[in-house]
Amino acid sequence: MANTELIWKSSRLEIRLGQRVSTPPPDSKTVVLQPGPAFGTGKHPTTRMCLELLETVIPKFPCRHVLDAGCGSGILALAAARLGAEDVVAVEIDPQSARAAGKHADMNHVRDRVTVIASDMAWVGGFYDLILANLCPDCAADTGEWLEEHLARPGLMILSGLAGLEKDRALYRLTRKRGLGLLAERCRRGWRALLLEKRAAEEGK
Repeated sequence: MANTELIWKSSRLEIRLGQRVSTPPPDSKTVVLQPGPAFGTGKHPTTRMCLELLETVIPKFPCRHVLDAGCGSGILALAAARLGAEDVVAVEIDPQSARAAGKHADMNHVRDRVTVIASDMAWVGGFYDLILANLCPDCAADTGEWLEEHLARPGLMILSGLAGLEKDRALYRLTRKRGLGLLAERCRRGWRALLLEKRAAEEGK
């Protein structure tokens, strides 16, 4: 794929960034993005940790309904669809970023599985098997606790963008107050990402 920069590669997925990129075939393992003002090119440690954790989840966990809360350019939503998620809702408050996410979904032939919503979190309803939330540190704990209400049982949440005391604050709220279990944690350049689990009803008794 000419004139692209390979910014992420694993055994199951690769992400490329470039100004002039050809769209990959529908069955490709490649996600293509165009650089722009929308947050989320895969280069930031918080995004990379989310991708690492996402790969450990899909397809081991049945991800029928996935929510990408604050999707930016849509990179995590696109990666989830490429890895096998059946239905992904990507919510983004910034209209410019939401347009970029929609364009990327078209470019990558996953628009049938990725729905982009230009709205704030108040739009979110229903329940999701997997919630992806790569957020800013000062809102991660509060938003993560609120998003837990929309996590199916059983369900998983990947919460990233945490730094310093905000990681401890988020862990306290989600594990002590909400009863989620911590399955895995990533740390890179001072940033933290958590993989949390809401157990099935009989397991949580």
